[in-house]
Amino acid sequence: MFSKTISGSKVFFSQLEGAKDKLKISGGVNLTELENVFFNSEGIDLQNDISIAGKASFERGNVVVNMPLNGSITFKEGASIAKVGDGSHVVGMADKEGKKELEMPVGDGTYYRPITFGESKEVKDVFQAQYKKSNPLIGREHKERTSIIEINNAEYWEVDNKGSNKSIILSLSWDERTTPSSLLANPEKGLHILRWDDVAKKWVDEGGIVDVVNKTVKTPIEVTAKGIFTLGMVDTDYNSEIKIYNAVSPNGDGLNDYFIITNINKYPNTVQIMNRWGSKVYEASNYDANGDGSMNVFKGEAEGKGVSSSGKLPTGTYYYVVKYELRTAKGSETVTKSGYLHLENN
Repeated sequence: MFSKTISGSKVFFSQLEGAKDKLKISGGVNLTELENVFFNSEGIDLQNDISIAGKASFERGNVVVNMPLNGSITFKEGASIAKVGDGSHVVGMADKEGKKELEMPVGDGTYYRPITFGESKEVKDVFQAQYKKSNPLIGREHKERTSIIEINNAEYWEVDNKGSNKSIILSLSWDERTTPSSLLANPEKGLHILRWDDVAKKWVDEGGIVDVVNKTVKTPIEVTAKGIFTLGMVDTDYNSEIKIYNAVSPNGDGLNDYFIITNINKYPNTVQIMNRWGSKVYEASNYDANGDGSMNVFKGEAEGKGVSSSGKLPTGTYYYVVKYELRTAKGSETVTKSGYLHLENN
């Protein structure tokens, strides 16, 4: 037995005292649009399409999305999440519709393992995610020698998108109970987000900004939001011929007057620089083509494709992503190097 209580713009899905079975939410093929929702039960079998535009409070019990029976849950623009945890989250695919950043409240029914979608371009953008406590390497083996040293073989997130915008900045979390300990010995050294490229049939390094306090890793730039994502350790010193100097002080003294990347001119490349909010302030292809800083280099000014404004940038900490093509015995490999860049622009 269960009760659905409606109070103003609030909907309470709760079970009567002593109930042992899961609460079932069904209602045919039509979408049920809700404002503020409170889930409080031994568990919910969601067999209907519901959308939430306000606060979703996961008081007790997991919400299991029954996709074969048309179950789905969408968090719309302005939605917020509260009281999620190991015993109260979404099991199955959860959707985000809207522009604002949102932590998707997903897990496997035992562990809460969120993924965060960053801000997108349009209110109608839809991004989807679900968590799987399974080995992502089954059917997706890592066979080539690349900068990727180790891949999380215990868990992954499946991501998809709908609408015109296919890319977004996303963050994955780690948890000592589910994430292999070998990846967490020194996460700041080289813990990145990896994506399985289903066309090339290989794992791709998407970079990573590590937040040790919140136990998250964020892609420094927008990535294609489709496929299998997980965490992995990369060799930040891979191809030691490339050296990146992460201090720039364009004052004309001949020292660090531009962003120096030694030997980058030997490889096809792209360089992107973002500010602390994730907005791109610089982009260039064929960076430092002459290898001497005389052309196509970052000197503390905003410029490049997709950069909304130009001019001198303020002193501060930025983030770089350097990608270049490295020839291998089997063809070529895209190597990604990323990290912090300090700009002194007084």
